[in-house]
Amino acid sequence: MVELLQIRLRDSALPVIGLESISPLMNKAVIEAFIKLHEKGLIYQGSYLVNWSPNLQTAVSDLEVEYSEEPGALYHIKYRVAGQSDFLTVATTRPETLFGDVAIAVNPKDDRYSKFIGKMAVVPMTYGRHVPIIADRIIEPLVSKQWFVTMEPLAEKALRAVEKGELTIMPERFEKIYNHWLSNIKDWCISRQLWWGHHIPVWYVLGKNCEEDYIVAKNADEALERAREKYGKNIEIYQDPDVLDTWFSSALWPFSTLGWPDVSAEDFRKFYPTTMLETGHDILFFWVARMIMMGIEFTGTVPFSYVYLHGLIRDSQGRKMSKTLGNVIDPLDTIKEFGTDALRFTISLGTAGQDLNLSTERLTANKAFTNKLWNAGKFVLQNLPSQTDVSAWEAIMDCKFDKEESVSRLPLPECWVVSKLHVLIDMVTTSYDKFFFGDVGRETYDFFWSDFADW
Repeated sequence: MVELLQIRLRDSALPVIGLESISPLMNKAVIEAFIKLHEKGLIYQGSYLVNWSPNLQTAVSDLEVEYSEEPGALYHIKYRVAGQSDFLTVATTRPETLFGDVAIAVNPKDDRYSKFIGKMAVVPMTYGRHVPIIADRIIEPLVSKQWFVTMEPLAEKALRAVEKGELTIMPERFEKIYNHWLSNIKDWCISRQLWWGHHIPVWYVLGKNCEEDYIVAKNADEALERAREKYGKNIEIYQDPDVLDTWFSSALWPFSTLGWPDVSAEDFRKFYPTTMLETGHDILFFWVARMIMMGIEFTGTVPFSYVYLHGLIRDSQGRKMSKTLGNVIDPLDTIKEFGTDALRFTISLGTAGQDLNLSTERLTANKAFTNKLWNAGKFVLQNLPSQTDVSAWEAIMDCKFDKEESVSRLPLPECWVVSKLHVLIDMVTTSYDKFFFGDVGRETYDFFWSDFADW
């Protein structure tokens, strides 16, 4: 069993030996990718309707928006026009805000209400408090200036990769979801108004129009040199304050970590493209599809041949783990109670693409299984001949279980169980070839529990 202290030490060492050492390399790749896409006209700046996070005070992409339906009611509140018998009816889902009303705005082009502009209205339930009736234009959605990536030409290449068999997504049903999303993809808003992240490699000239007069460059020195060539020496420049969506740099992961844009780098030549990506089905669009699109765009090759999508670990009731619900399961606490092997085996029994409800009952059952496996192994070791008994060990080594004639000479019980073992090997090999890892676990469990250890 892996000691908990070893796990703690290993995890604390990850930042030291991991991404910290390649951060400059990642930044170089991000800047190179931005410049190349911009030069091809695939990155542009524009003022469009965007999703806005009032909490983080930044734009977010369509994929980051979570929609939820909540029950509600529409209330109609009648405001009497002061000194008249007329009423203005306002429909709202938040009637409690009427106590903070400071005015009633009406559309000046609507003849039903324009005649009341300049008069006062009585706010209900406020002991006669008056507020002015004012003219206002119709409320419009928020439009914001952001940076976008044109996605359609990138998506077309990613779609063809699956169609041509260059990429296989497992389980197969996710291919339809992948195809549907890419076929209806929208441009990607990549700018964020945050203080962390890769800075957008764009500089503006002080006093110039930001939407027309900007410089895309690898660094400030290069930007200043280009700006002086275009606008003269007596200028000042400043960098775009926005940063890139974290998924932009993540999309470059398969090749940026291997040395790209230096295609002659040893790691890039040796390890790109790779064979398989294994990840959760919940980030198929956030990450996987974007890696595929960027991989094809910048290297001309699909970054991996297979995408294996595993399920998510949920609580015993099938709910997503969250601090709000108080149902987060700490793996280290679970290991302490049930053991590392029991936790690993429980998770390994999951089916590709399907979420796994992690319950105490499952862990308890698999703890019993791993204990039985341990005891069986211990029993076998205790019954082996002494290491000094050379002839006994030679007799054991002479048993070739992969030869039919050797197996047939065994006593009936041993012959039977070894035959069952060969059936298991064939089944497991087939399951591995199909990436049915959960089946491998279940088949192994059934053989050991019902056949090998059942005598």
